[in-house]
Amino acid sequence: MILTLLNGHFEKQAAIALLEALTAVKINYHENQIHADSYHHEEDIKMSESRIKALERDLKEAIAFCHASDQPMIDLTSSITIG
Repeated sequence: MILTLLNGHFEKQAAIALLEALTAVKINYHENQIHADSYHHEEDIKMSESRIKALERDLKEAIAFCHASDQPMIDLTSSITIG
């Protein structure tokens, strides 16, 4: 099954807002995992901390890409494969 989250053309600011919101959800997930009572293995915590840093870095790059584009609209496509 495929869950399509995004598939369209968005004005730059709308595209950036969507990217920020989706990334915030994923970062929040990892932060909740770090603070969960059942998630106290050091390697799991380090993995989540590393993933948060990667998400923040990737978001910064994506925003810079949007700002650098000379196009007024940005194409965004995102889907999740469940299986």
